[in-house]
This record gives sequence, C-alpha cells and structure tokens, in this order.
Amino acid sequence: DVMSNKEVLDFIHKELQIREDRGQICDNLIEECFQRGSRDNMSVVLVTFPAAPVVNEEAKQKDEEEKRKIAKITDSIEEKVREMYSENKMVTVANALIEVDSLLNTKRPGIQEPQDTE
Repeated sequence: DVMSNKEVLDFIHKELQIREDRGQICDNLIEECFQRGSRDNMSVVLVTFPAAPVVNEEAKQKDEEEKRKIAKITDSIEEKVREMYSENKMVTVANALIEVDSLLNTKRPGIQEPQDTE
C-alpha cells in the first residue's frame, strides 16, 4: 500500500547488488514499508533465478556513500536543532521544522537532490 510494484522491484534490484543475504533483503523491504507509513500485515517471499543481479563492489560503494551523505545531513539537522534550543528555550516544533526544511533545501555540494519516482 506504500510502494508500487516498480518501487518494490527497484528496491529489490538494488538490494541484490549490495548484499547476498536474501532474508536481510526481505527484512529491509518490510522496514522500508514501515518507514513509509504502512501498518498492514506484510509477508515477503523472494525467489531469485540465475539471471538475478549479483553483489558488486561498485553498488556496495555507492550504497555506503549514500549512507555517509544521509549521516552528514542528519548530523547537520541535529546540530541546527541543538543550536536553536541553546538560543531560545521556547522552540516550537513548527519553527524547528521550518529551520530543518530550510537546511534541507539549501544546495549542498556533493549531495544529490532526491529524484521524483512518479
């Protein structure tokens, strides 16, 4: 209910390129659905054939780089929120979200903007 068939296929294709553990791939898909707000009961059965993508170093490195970029953005957000609270004890959630949105919409070198999938 939160991912289209194509999104699921793309997710699985990427996962197959960065990890061999099929159980972990299934767990990651369910976790992704929860992160997107699904509350349905979910089961995943992953069947692969010999022509399925295999783990490759380039995809693994790209995945690690994406994780580093996300961690860097997360650190920046946490720092900004801490800064706001140190300057003003009456920070509202709305003000914090405005600041975070501003931070995320600032062009950052080396950080690619999310692409619309639809």
